[in-house]
Amino acid sequence: MSTSPAEDSPQPRDPQDSFGSSDMPAANGSPADEETVLRRLRGGDPRGDTPPSRPAPLGGHLPRWTEQRNLSRPADPTIPFDPKLDRPKRKPSRLDLEADPLLRLEDNRRSVKHAIMYAAMIPIITLVTGAVIALLSRSHGGPICDSGYSTWICTRTDELLFPILPGLISFGGMLGAGAITWRQWAQDRYWQPWLGIVWLLIPFCLLWVTGVGAMAIVGQH
Repeated sequence: MSTSPAEDSPQPRDPQDSFGSSDMPAANGSPADEETVLRRLRGGDPRGDTPPSRPAPLGGHLPRWTEQRNLSRPADPTIPFDPKLDRPKRKPSRLDLEADPLLRLEDNRRSVKHAIMYAAMIPIITLVTGAVIALLSRSHGGPICDSGYSTWICTRTDELLFPILPGLISFGGMLGAGAITWRQWAQDRYWQPWLGIVWLLIPFCLLWVTGVGAMAIVGQH
């Protein structure tokens, strides 16, 4: 039986079937076939198995790095975890503060709270240090207390420690407040409370140095 030349000649292929027709199942319009085609286009297994390099499918156990993802972004298992970019930040950046007024307000309140705590901490530490030195000096006694010149600072060593050590604490606290003020200003953050703390610690430091500092030079005589 002879065939016509038209039947023996190769038929032109449909352009839509030329892309991956040899290794991709035909889609009949059903959801299962469409999902299989999408898996093949994405480089996955058409049988539905997840490649070893990809995370487990939704509903299964996700890798541990998805639990460490920053909660501010959607947890997409197909996006790899970057420890430097995706880890939550300890402090907001300048761009974060400019973009979010509420975040800037919270940062301002936190700065005021820290400044108040700092202003209360430096005088307390200074006075407690001086009180401890005086108590220790009175407990072990010395020639100055035996002669009746003093009842608390009893040795020459204590006369040096009592004004110098607390004075260094108050002076260091004043310099620390100034350094924090400059850092807050350089980062475009709320620096005004820290400048006020500097002006509060300056007279306290001068009061301690002028009130007790003469003891280190001339003693109690």
